[in-house]
Amino acid sequence: MATCISTRVEPKNEAEACTSPNRPHWEEAMCCEITKLQEKGTWQVVSPPQGANIIGSQWTYCLKRNANGAIVHYKARLITQGFTQSIGMHYDETYALVAKFMSTHVILALVTQNDWEVEQIDIKNAYLNAELT
Repeated sequence: MATCISTRVEPKNEAEACTSPNRPHWEEAMCCEITKLQEKGTWQVVSPPQGANIIGSQWTYCLKRNANGAIVHYKARLITQGFTQSIGMHYDETYALVAKFMSTHVILALVTQNDWEVEQIDIKNAYLNAELT
């Protein structure tokens, strides 16, 4: 799947992905995302309560490249359109576990100072592996 940088561009929306010459790759990435979401039981179809604000979703697309710039993975994620949330209704009940940039810098400084080894991993759909209470 490795290709030249100049021949591949990330789509900005689903319409662009579906009309792209790379459509099969983007469709495979979207199917993989939906499969993971279904396997983890992240949703169930229900009737909305009267007057509910239904928050929509959209696709985001990203090309993962190796050190030489060659494409190694097509990544698609289904995300919510959080900007449509209503203030005062579950508005402050969101949380995303993300390391602060400064914390990462401090850790890397300690690694350098102590000549430690660093490893990195990418866990697909990591956010789906935690139980929410």
